[in-house]
Amino acid sequence: MEDQGSEARRTQIETGRNLKPVKGVKGTTELSKIPGCDRSTAFFPEYMHLILCLLKEFMTLWFEKDGPWSLKEYRDAINESLKKISVPDFVTRIPRSTEDFDCIPESDVIKANLLLRVFCRTFAVLYKHDYYTYYMHQLCHLALTVQRHGPLHCNSAFMFESFNGTLAKFIHGTKNQGKELVNNIRIAFGVEAVRARVLYCSAANKPLTAELEMK
Repeated sequence: MEDQGSEARRTQIETGRNLKPVKGVKGTTELSKIPGCDRSTAFFPEYMHLILCLLKEFMTLWFEKDGPWSLKEYRDAINESLKKISVPDFVTRIPRSTEDFDCIPESDVIKANLLLRVFCRTFAVLYKHDYYTYYMHQLCHLALTVQRHGPLHCNSAFMFESFNGTLAKFIHGTKNQGKELVNNIRIAFGVEAVRARVLYCSAANKPLTAELEMK
């Protein structure tokens, strides 16, 4: 299952150096200059942007586009069914048996790879070629990604996307946002450091003033 397209990509990148777009590649990235860095293995499909974005594309096809795949006439019924689903707010995971571990056998990865490739090949039988996007092509690389880097959920961008919201809360003005962001982060870290010292002094029964003077 090793990637067979490395040489072809290198050729496309070399062509891109002359600013001639080839198959959507308009140029090279500075990361390609890192010695020994093979971008085909160093960077891989990411669960949030690939799987979830692809799911959104399919939902758009099913509920907003016309075609033999369209579910627009059932949209109201489906929405009503979705609204009726209710679970306690404290339930985050369905209980599993003690024998159920998060282990992905090699046979499952191989089977998933075959099914994904069949899906991509037969996609145009029902859907138009126009809908065969970059995300669709990336499905062919998911099994190899799991083999090289582990389960997809272990390499998602959810944590980073969530932190983007945290960073946005540090910015309140419209000018010098970079400086404001850095200053507010420093303040936040300073407050957290003081909080940690307070907790330490409380647990160790030490006077806080003496501890702060030492710092």
